[in-house]
Amino acid sequence: LNAKAGRAFHESRLRRVQKLRENSTLTEEDLQAVSMATDQAGQAYAEAEAAWKLVEAGPRKEQIAQAEARLAVQQEVVNGILDQLEKHTIKAPFDGYVTQEFTEVGQWLARGANVVRVAELDYVGIEVMVLENYISELELGEIVRVEVPAIPGKIFEGKIALIVPQGDARSRSFPVKLFMKNEILPSGPLFKSGMFARVNLAVGKSTSATLVPKDAIVLGGQSPLIFVVAPDPKDEKKLIAHPRVVELGVSDGGLIAVKGNLQLGDKVVVQGNERLIPMSPVQITGEIDTVVHSE
Repeated sequence: LNAKAGRAFHESRLRRVQKLRENSTLTEEDLQAVSMATDQAGQAYAEAEAAWKLVEAGPRKEQIAQAEARLAVQQEVVNGILDQLEKHTIKAPFDGYVTQEFTEVGQWLARGANVVRVAELDYVGIEVMVLENYISELELGEIVRVEVPAIPGKIFEGKIALIVPQGDARSRSFPVKLFMKNEILPSGPLFKSGMFARVNLAVGKSTSATLVPKDAIVLGGQSPLIFVVAPDPKDEKKLIAHPRVVELGVSDGGLIAVKGNLQLGDKVVVQGNERLIPMSPVQITGEIDTVVHSE
């Protein structure tokens, strides 16, 4: 629009100047200057009009094809970079915790070099050496009692997952591997790699044993305790918790063998017992029928 208006202005001015020149009011030089300015305005308008027509017509097919070719080339460059990133990225084969690093950021690695050590701790493995006299008495899938000294006051259960048939000729013992499900806390896994564990295996001759629910055991003191509910000698209508010191044996599912001053039919506390003190008054809110004596 500016170019069109400029051309119209200069053309109108040229007509006025020509009339003035005919009347000998202006010189020939003035007429030529105005004529030259009018020609320049016309050229500017022609260029603007040509550019506008190109905009309306859009890019030519050749330009579109060239742009598409350049885009394809750049896309291949990007694909090559992504491929190199994929080849130079090392991914962990499973979820876990990095326990040791062997490299630094920016360090070049040779093929097969160690990067990090990763520990998978959703389940933890325990390896124990069992004497050859008892190895034949163990069965795959058997549940055994596990104690972890670093986590006092709790009893855990592990499952026999592998009995290695190749033993140690010097000690006459065979590796047995157990697995336990880990508990993931906000601070990290409860069981950590390298912890010491004590495993109690049910081997030897079958004997009668007193079994109690595992939840009845109270740990944390000098010896394991069980609280037995019995009438208060001073008032038989009231119940109190009598402590019984016991010695723990092997596990059998949710039950555990114990030795101590317990009688068949004794009622033992399985909930809230960790808060009891000897001779505390108690009230029974529910009972669980459990066999407490087994052959």
